[in-house]
Amino acid sequence: ILKDNFNNFVKRGQIEKIFRDLLGDGIFTADHDPLSSDQGKSWYFQRKTASRIFTRNIFNTFVRESLLKNCEKIRARLDSVANTGEAVDVQEIIFKLTMDTIGLVGFGIDLNTLEKDFVPFAHAFDRTQKLISKRFLRPGWNTIFGFLLVYGII
Repeated sequence: ILKDNFNNFVKRGQIEKIFRDLLGDGIFTADHDPLSSDQGKSWYFQRKTASRIFTRNIFNTFVRESLLKNCEKIRARLDSVANTGEAVDVQEIIFKLTMDTIGLVGFGIDLNTLEKDFVPFAHAFDRTQKLISKRFLRPGWNTIFGFLLVYGII
């Protein structure tokens, strides 16, 4: 879809505002739309930079190795509970897999959330995602947030 209909999936101003606090001014918030404030120049720069980092060779080696390492941790965890009747939160496992893999591939940091009960960064990121998603349900979130800041409530 994105390859063939790329220009149908531009980020309009509100999407950018909603995610900027979490994702900053990088490729995930930059808009490739020619009608955006910078005519898509920031997105183009971000995309070119990322394409040099995530080459096919790097993806096929480092990303693959990171995923295999993390999937082995999952396998070991599932093996340890297979015959116990213990419930397993698959959503939590997938979140931890994502955090550990992105940590390794994107930042060279092994968060090791798959083997720990609590990792402060992962907890903060998960909480922030939940708060950011609520912004879609509350159109006036930026006005309310500004009010709370001005009056020292937060």
